[in-house]
Amino acid sequence: MNDDIYWIWLSRVEISITTKLNLLEKFKLPKNIWFAKEENLGSILNRNEIKELQNEKYKKNLFKELEYIRKYNIKIINLYHNFYPNNLKNIYDPPICLYAIGNIQRLKENAIAIVGTRKCSEYGKKVSIKIASELCKNKINVISGLAKGIDSYAHIGAGGRTIAVLGSGLNVLYPNENVNLAKSIIIKGGLIISEYGIGTKPERLHFPSRNRIISGISNRSNCSRSTKKKRKFNYS
Repeated sequence: MNDDIYWIWLSRVEISITTKLNLLEKFKLPKNIWFAKEENLGSILNRNEIKELQNEKYKKNLFKELEYIRKYNIKIINLYHNFYPNNLKNIYDPPICLYAIGNIQRLKENAIAIVGTRKCSEYGKKVSIKIASELCKNKINVISGLAKGIDSYAHIGAGGRTIAVLGSGLNVLYPNENVNLAKSIIIKGGLIISEYGIGTKPERLHFPSRNRIISGISNRSNCSRSTKKKRKFNYS
């Protein structure tokens, strides 16, 4: 099977990221974890975790998800991938892999995070656009969360020099009104990423987790906040 299948599977399994990292440290690759015998898993996992890891529900529809990923040119940036950001590896519980659509070269470039309130003032809107635009002129990417308000205006000001980090799967965009902004980011040469698999809905707890990625990728960051809702769409 394609190696991406095993990374998708491991990202789906509902055990802690710390435990997954421990498994990778021992077994090196998700493929090796997939085929590992229960007695070899026991040195890292308890009985419940082994049962969770071996649950067949995480292995369902893997080829269907891979087919979708290929169809829409989504890339799997795993921990060993050349484009996985070094800064991100150093945060607490770095994501096992990132689902990415757009220009992954943005992950190799300098970046600053700009995030803030959804209900921003006209002044906040203008300042967000201006700061993001100036950063763009100086070849610095802007990272934000594609939420309403400050996040959106930061992406708009940055043009193509931006990375949007989602708290849902790439095909379940939140908020609904930012569908066109997401497509514009891709068209202009930006990047959209998520640690969540295809079809994952935006849950409340996803957004604090999303924020650690925004912070981890950036060279410096400013502010923070979270959100919710759902809308399935395709990047085409």
